Amino acid sequence: MLRLLVSEYNGSGRPQEFGPFRVQEVNHRRFGSVVFLDCGNGNNNLRMNAQGRVTPHGMQGPFAMWRLEYVQPYFRLANLGNPGKYLGVSTDFMLTSSDISDRSTLLQFKETNFPINIHYEASLCASYNLTIDDKVHLTQEQKLHFVQHGFLQVKNAVPKQIIDNALKAINAALLQPGSITKDETGMKYCPGLGQSSAIQALLLGSPVWTMAQRLLGEGHVKRPHGAQIALRAPGPVAGDAHPGSVQLPPLRWHIDGMGKGMHSPFSLLVGITLSDASRPFSGNFCVFPGTHRYLLPLVKQQVMCGSELFSQETTPNATQPGIPPKPPLTNGVQVLAAPGDVVFAHQKLAHRGGPNYSSNIRYQVYFRLSVTNHEALVSKGAVLEDLWVEYPDEIKQMENFVAKS
Repeated sequence: MLRLLVSEYNGSGRPQEFGPFRVQEVNHRRFGSVVFLDCGNGNNNLRMNAQGRVTPHGMQGPFAMWRLEYVQPYFRLANLGNPGKYLGVSTDFMLTSSDISDRSTLLQFKETNFPINIHYEASLCASYNLTIDDKVHLTQEQKLHFVQHGFLQVKNAVPKQIIDNALKAINAALLQPGSITKDETGMKYCPGLGQSSAIQALLLGSPVWTMAQRLLGEGHVKRPHGAQIALRAPGPVAGDAHPGSVQLPPLRWHIDGMGKGMHSPFSLLVGITLSDASRPFSGNFCVFPGTHRYLLPLVKQQVMCGSELFSQETTPNATQPGIPPKPPLTNGVQVLAAPGDVVFAHQKLAHRGGPNYSSNIRYQVYFRLSVTNHEALVSKGAVLEDLWVEYPDEIKQMENFVAKS
């Protein structure tokens, strides 16, 4: 029988799952009743070494033996090789050693049909409970705002502990060689970190995952494979707005993906703020409200022409034979956000990263979510005909209301 370890007391506000494991209970001649948690095929038992590090490479010795100590409805797993040490959950959602005073040592088993992961280290990372959280909702007003304006900001959506863990992971990665690179699409920060548990927890370990499904439809969203670490350094940017300006440059906007030959590479952009952007010109995420509706037919024209113009934020809007020019947009808004705020944006909404004239680096993480049938809708061209073809009926009905009002 395969089982997951479930931790409710982990600082994320929702249960986290680890495993799966083959759980084997054995009556040991010296230790009595003990449990082995096999991550692989018999020789990959969960182990806590003498330094307290938990690994999936244990054999049959005391460091790989665990005793169940029941605290109904939970249990603790005491490690027999490290007296006084228990299996717990770290602040970055990894299995670790803890003492009895740590509430993260309170665990439960959950039967599962998940296959054993061939990458045994993955068993130590939170895989998250990806079901809908019934306590998390979006109001009708919030959904209507998203439909009408193409974006929605939700304050305090991500718990502080998860934000702190993500910042810790990013700052640690920034001091490693190769953490900053550049290619034809721009600067890249902390390659590979977007797949880590500390970054994935921003979405999957917080109410944001449920909020996204409240927009796109329950069970209709694919789990993302990674995330974009988006940093914005302080300092002026040539040709950009200045702090005394009341308007962002009308041609400095883009739509994700068109510069890579993919006009609709995802369904919903999710931006989570990690640093203070509560004042303008702090590197704020910038949106152009309502442009998702205005730009849809123009995006289709660009796709038919094979143009990448709408993804080019800094390229002059030179006239190209047969290609309609990029329209100037004069309604740009800098989203004022605090750490833990989230912005959901329609994939066709014009947006940009704002100028950062503060003294601090702007920290932001972006997830790009797709519905389960996204590729099929793109291949049929449906996403160029209907803004809401990927959304549930409730959202489509709101669009009808907005269109008539």
